[in-house]
Amino acid sequence: MLVLTGGDATALTEIETCQDLLLDLPEPDLYALARLSHHRSQLKSRNNNIPPTLSSLWATLGQPNRAEQLARSLTDPYWQDQALISVVGVVAAVGDLEHAERLAQSLTDPYWQAQALTRVAEAVAVGGDLEHAKQLARTLTDPFRQAHALIRVVGVVAAVGDLEHAEQLARSLTDPFRQAHALILVAGVVAAAGDREHARRLATEAEQFARSITDPGLQAQELISVVEVVTAAGDREHARRLATEAEQFARSLTDPVQRAEALTSVVGVVAAAGDLEHAEQLVRSLTDPYQRAEALIRVAGAATAAGDLEHAERLVRSLTDPYQRAEALARVVEVVAAAGDREHARRLATEAEQFARSLTDPYWQDQALISVVGVVAAAGDLEHAEQLARSLTDPYQRLQALIRVAGVVAVAGDLEHARRLATNAEQLARTLTGPGLQAEELIRVVGAVAAAGDREHARRLATDAEQLARTLTDPDQRAEELIRVVGAVAAAGDHEHARRLATDAQQIAQTLTMPDQRAEELISVAEAVAAAGDHEHARRLATDAEQLARTFTTPYWPEQTLIRVVGVVAGVGDDEHAEQLARTLTDPEQRAQALVHVARAVGLPRANRLLGEAFALGRF
Repeated sequence: MLVLTGGDATALTEIETCQDLLLDLPEPDLYALARLSHHRSQLKSRNNNIPPTLSSLWATLGQPNRAEQLARSLTDPYWQDQALISVVGVVAAVGDLEHAERLAQSLTDPYWQAQALTRVAEAVAVGGDLEHAKQLARTLTDPFRQAHALIRVVGVVAAVGDLEHAEQLARSLTDPFRQAHALILVAGVVAAAGDREHARRLATEAEQFARSITDPGLQAQELISVVEVVTAAGDREHARRLATEAEQFARSLTDPVQRAEALTSVVGVVAAAGDLEHAEQLVRSLTDPYQRAEALIRVAGAATAAGDLEHAERLVRSLTDPYQRAEALARVVEVVAAAGDREHARRLATEAEQFARSLTDPYWQDQALISVVGVVAAAGDLEHAEQLARSLTDPYQRLQALIRVAGVVAVAGDLEHARRLATNAEQLARTLTGPGLQAEELIRVVGAVAAAGDREHARRLATDAEQLARTLTDPDQRAEELIRVVGAVAAAGDHEHARRLATDAQQIAQTLTMPDQRAEELISVAEAVAAAGDHEHARRLATDAEQLARTFTTPYWPEQTLIRVVGVVAGVGDDEHAEQLARTLTDPEQRAQALVHVARAVGLPRANRLLGEAFALGRF
C-alpha cells in the first residue's frame, strides 16, 4: 500500500474499517484485533519519524497525490496540518489550483485552513482569475482572516502589474486600517513603476483611511507607511507634515515599549524626508540606549545618503557603544573615500581604529578591526591596512583581513604585492581544521588570486576547494560549498566548468528535504550561475526559489529568501520586477535590504530614491 499510494493514510483507514467490522461481530476476534492494533501502532510509529516537509518535496517533484498521502499519514494533528499546508503551497504554485483548493478545504483547524486558502487565493490571483481569488478569500468567516487574505491578494495582483484591479480590491475592504494598508501596497508598486502622480493620489486616499482609524498605535503605524510612499513619490513637504502627525500619535501611546518602537520608526521616515535636525531631536527623546543607538544610525545613514557627511560624523561620534561607533564610522569612511577625499578618509579611519581598539573583548575587537582594515585600505593607506590585518590574533579573522587588503592592492595595480598577500592568506586557509571551513576559505583566496591576475593559480586552488567540498557527507553542506566553488571557478575564468558545477549543486539542492534549505540552496546556485554569466538559467532558478519560498509556513524565512531572489533578479537586469518583488515584503527591515539590492543594480540617479527609502525603513 505504501508503494502504491506513497503513504500510510489508506492503510490506517483500512485497519480502522476492519476493526469496526470485527467489533460489530457477536464475538469479536481478539487475536485479529490485537494484530491490527499492533500493525496500526507500527505504522503510526514509523510516521512519527517522517519530516513533515517531505510531503512538499514529493509535491515539488511532481507527485502531489503521494505528497498528500504522506501528509495524511502523520498522526500528530499539528504536523499533519503543517505538511498539508506545505503541499497546498507547492501544488498551487505549479498551477494545480483545483487540487490545492480541495486540500485547503480539507483542513479542519480554522486558522490553518485560512493560511492554506490564502495561499491558494494568491496563486489564483497570479493566474489572472481575480474573481475566484476574491471568492476564496471571502469564504473565510473570520473577518480578520478574510481581510488578511484579501490584502495578500491585493499585493500579488499589484506585483504582477494589474494595478487597476489591485486598487479596486483594496477599496472594497471595509475596515479603514486594512483599506489603508492595501492602498499603500498598491501605491508603493505604482511609485516603483515611475508614476509618481498616481502614487501620490493613492497615498492621499490611504492617508484619509488612516485618519479614520481609532486606535492611536495602528493610526501611527499606517501614517508612517503613508510617509514612506509619499517620500518615494517625491513629495517631501507632504511627507514631513505627515511624519509630524505620526510623531504626535506615537507620543500619545501610553505603553512605553510601543511608544519607543513607534518613535524609532518615525525617526527613520523623518530623516528620509530630509528633516535631519528634527530626526536627531527625536532620537534624543528615546530613553532605551539600544533603540537610541539604532535610531541614530538610521539618521546617520540618511545624512550620508544626502551628502551631509559632517552631520553624519557628528551623529556617529555621539554613539556610546565603541563597536557600533567603529562600524558606523567605517561606513562613513567608505563614502568619503569614494568621493575622492582620501586625506579626510584616513583621519576618520584612524578614529574608527581607536574606537575598535578600545573594545576589551578580543573577538569583538578583531571583528571591528576587520571593518577598519577595509576602510583604511580604501582610504589609500595600504601599508597600514596590511599591518592591521597581520596584527589580528585569530587566524581565521587574520585570513579574512588579508584577503580584503589583497583585493584593494590588486585594484590599485600592484599585482605582485596582491599575489604575496593572497599566498599568505592561502597558507592560513590550509591550516584550518575541517574540510568545509578549509574549502570555504580557499574559495575566498581564489577571488583574491584571480584579482591579482594569476588565473592559473586560482584554477588550481578552486580545484582543491572542489575536492574538499565533494568529501563532505552532509548534502546541505556539500551543496553550499560547491556553490561557493562555482563562484570561485567563474572568477578564475573557467565559466564552462562553473556551469557544470552549478548543475551538480542544483541536483544536490533538489534532494534536500527541508523547503527552506532547498530554497536557500537554489537561490545560492542562482547567484553563482549569474556570476558565471548564465543570466537566463539564473532567472529560472530564482523563480523556482521564489515559488518555494512562498510555500513556507513561517513568516521570517520566506522573506529572507525573497531578499536574495530580488538581488539575483536585479543583477540579471530585470530591475523592474526586482523592485516590485521587494515592495511585496511586509517587514520594513527586510524590505529595506531588498531595495538596497535593487539600488545596487540600477545605479544613479534612480538609486538615490531607493536608498533613501531603505534608510528610512531599516538599519544603516
